[in-house]
Order: sequence, then C-alpha cells, then structure tokens
Amino acid sequence: RQWLDLIAAWVASLAALGVVLLPCTPTNGFAPPAWWKPWMGTGHNLCATVLFCSFAFFSLYLFTRGASTDPGSKRRRRIYTGCGAVIVIALGWAWNEGHHDRSIFLPETVALVAFAISWLVKGRVEQTLKVAARHVRQQPRRYVKRLLTGA
Repeated sequence: RQWLDLIAAWVASLAALGVVLLPCTPTNGFAPPAWWKPWMGTGHNLCATVLFCSFAFFSLYLFTRGASTDPGSKRRRRIYTGCGAVIVIALGWAWNEGHHDRSIFLPETVALVAFAISWLVKGRVEQTLKVAARHVRQQPRRYVKRLLTGA
C-alpha cells in the first residue's frame, strides 16, 4: 500500500506548489498586478482545496490504517480522526466564508494547526521530546554549553 502514500504525497506537493505559484484573487480595495489573470485566483483556490483535502485524507485514512497493538495506538487514532474531522469542518467553514466574500484566514489556520498536530503525533514527537529531556536531565551542563556555544 505504499503506492497510495506516494500518490497522496505527490498530489499534496503539486497542490502546494500551485498554491505558492498562483496568487490568490486580490482583496477588495487592492488593484491586481498588471500580469495577474482571473484564472490564477481560481487555480490558487483549486490547489488550496486539493491541498487541504489531501491533509484530511492523510489524517483520516493514511495515518489511521495498519494494525498497531502498542498501548498508545487507540489514543493516536482518535487524535488523527479528530484532527481530520477538524480539517473537514474548517474546509466547509472556509468555503462558507469565501462564498460570502469574507476572510478565510481563520479557517485555514485552524485546518493547518489540526494537520500539524496530526503530523507531529504520527511522527511520535512525544517520544523524541521524552528522550531529549532525559538526556538533558542526565547531563545538563553539557547541553547548556552546547546550546550557548553552538558546539
């Protein structure tokens, strides 16, 4: 099933590239640059929608599959599912705000934070932080010196 991960990653990366390269529609009160065309705003919105749908797909499907029997797997699956649901709700919220010509900054931010949480949980950041904290507790002077001197 690794092919599904690769396809989802490619779709998300191409959509992110489209978001970056195609500027959104200028807001009211601002004149668009001379080179800007209306299709660019449409392309930006389409790419952003695909990107956020990809984030939801990662959280709701790709992160939750597989049979893990370790103690925290149920908790992590609930986090992935909850974050995916928040992303889907934020997508609807953003569509509603955009449909009424209001800012979509807040719903986009909520969706991004939800995906970031899901991604960090999938990467087991809590284990990394526990190991780092244990090393710092065992040899605090060494880590403070390394932090201050960059060595």
